[in-house]
Amino acid sequence: MKFILSIASAIFILISCSTSPNNNGGSTTTVVPVAPSSLTGTVLSSSSVSLGWVDNSTNETGFKIERRINGTTQFAVVGSVNADVTGFTDVNLTPNTSYEYRVFSFNAVGNSLTYSNTVILTTLSQTVNSLPVVTTTIVSAITNTSAACGGTVTSDGGANVTARGVVWGFSPSPTIALSTKTIDGTGTGLFTSSITGLSANTTYYVRTYATNNVGTAYGSEVTFTTTNISQPYSYTPGPNVTDANGNVYASITTSCGQTWTTKNLTVSRYRNGDIIPQVTGPGQWMNLTTGAWCYYNNDPATEPIYGRLYNWYAVNDTRGLTPAGWHVPTDAEWNKLTICIDANADTSQCCNNVAGTAMKSTSGWTNNGNGTNSSGFSGLPGGYRANNGTFTSLENDGCWWSTSEYDAASALLRSLSYINSFVWSGFGFTFKTYGYSVRIVRD
Repeated sequence: MKFILSIASAIFILISCSTSPNNNGGSTTTVVPVAPSSLTGTVLSSSSVSLGWVDNSTNETGFKIERRINGTTQFAVVGSVNADVTGFTDVNLTPNTSYEYRVFSFNAVGNSLTYSNTVILTTLSQTVNSLPVVTTTIVSAITNTSAACGGTVTSDGGANVTARGVVWGFSPSPTIALSTKTIDGTGTGLFTSSITGLSANTTYYVRTYATNNVGTAYGSEVTFTTTNISQPYSYTPGPNVTDANGNVYASITTSCGQTWTTKNLTVSRYRNGDIIPQVTGPGQWMNLTTGAWCYYNNDPATEPIYGRLYNWYAVNDTRGLTPAGWHVPTDAEWNKLTICIDANADTSQCCNNVAGTAMKSTSGWTNNGNGTNSSGFSGLPGGYRANNGTFTSLENDGCWWSTSEYDAASALLRSLSYINSFVWSGFGFTFKTYGYSVRIVRD
């Protein structure tokens, strides 16, 4: 046994030691360095990682780093560092790939007899930039030559937003190729824009934009009509129009060039002849996502005076709620009518106008809240159906849909009330499941 131990000791000495002359003619013994330990790593990106370890030797020349793709058998040296350096960054790696690393020390005699522990690191998936995401706010402070708008860049798409603003024109879907645009800073967040150089009594299409290195994204489009240079409001009789049920409606043509019906819609078929479902139950009504109508309080006796109530899905149905050549008005078209009646109206506010009195009928409103009907609109207080299916406000309020959405759940409306003189617009508070009256305007 002692003989075997002696042989093993001798082998170890031969492997790990060497002899070299010293300055006194004698010799010194040099050994290979001790292996490093406690190897750790951090993933930096889709193409790089960093490593760190503990240096356990005092005689190393440096350290070498070996790597293999996890699951393969062959390690290969991918880098080295000098003595006393205990870190290394490996670059130019493949995204979403697992690598296994180990480290050994070395000097002139040789390599450490063992390796550090191994560590497995997986690079990140490669990031692909996308277009920014931007929203558009409602146009406000409209005059005959200017307006205010803006929006919010909610995502930069992974790359810096280098320009943002609004662009407008006379046709839908304006782009930044037009000169009629603003540049309102960079980056994400809220911004406001001043739209200038406009013509009086003109409809414009406007939308926000945001640009990064991928390209330019646009927000939703809104329309608005500038105010007219002050002129007295007037109207003349317009043509009659017949709906899919054969009902005939009178109309007026205003001094601003719009032609409106003077009675609420009462049709039960789409333009193509398809039936619009009548829904009476409150539970069914509140869960609708398709078009439907009802009488106020489910009472047919209200129809001859107030027409029928419709949810917004009927208004927006591609089969057409109106006769050919007519449509349900947009928010901008309601604004145009309001400003035509009251040239000083600020349609960016819910109630900064006096057009309501001119639009209300001369009778039928609670507590003598009647109007003058000097507009010829003949607005009646037909009430509405709430999104929970209940009915309210007959003889108190008249409410009419626009086709303009506010968000995925709501759309914009106009209403008149017995208690005031203005036209009210419900910014964001008008769920599409409400039941409102409908007026139509000529194309």
